[in-house]
Amino acid sequence: MAQLAINVALLPPDEVMDICIVINKNDPEAFLNLNKHDCLPHITLVMAIIEEGDLPKIQDKIEKIAQEFVPLELELTDIYSKTLPNGKNFFSLKVRLTEELKRLHIKILKTVKEYNLKKVNPGMFFQDADSEIAPISIEWTENYIRKRDGHPENFSSHISLVCSQAEYQNFPVKFAISRLVVGQMGSYCTCRKIFYETSLKK
Repeated sequence: MAQLAINVALLPPDEVMDICIVINKNDPEAFLNLNKHDCLPHITLVMAIIEEGDLPKIQDKIEKIAQEFVPLELELTDIYSKTLPNGKNFFSLKVRLTEELKRLHIKILKTVKEYNLKKVNPGMFFQDADSEIAPISIEWTENYIRKRDGHPENFSSHISLVCSQAEYQNFPVKFAISRLVVGQMGSYCTCRKIFYETSLKK
């Protein structure tokens, strides 16, 4: 049975997606092109490697968690970058970490970690015929749960812009968010293929 690199993530509303897509598009050397179809701006809650056969069980548990939360009130507060091993910048938008967002992250992590497989390879990711999986994707995925399980302070709430040049100044950007998805990750741990979607709906 196939093994899949997944992320459980929140999808922001269209107006926030539009901001991310425009910033990404303004970089002619962006790593990937963000869009609303198969490379979606998102806030990662958990990354993991799972057996494809475990998807229904994970989805059932995610649905129950979603029923415990009302839509979250969040805001974008800053733009920042980190340096990748290849020396390039990798930009993201910082999302203010609220207590409810942290609580959702912890509950999702505790649920998904029991299905997590620790060995990662590129074949587990969504891959276009003409693209490759960046090695940093393997590192981020292998270490995600290990670094955050029992260490919620290591959870960094953000939206990756998947580009090496970026500018934005109209902070803060306040928004409500309720779309919760389980998807297959692509290169740079992007959200490429949605397996399941529900809503925060307490």
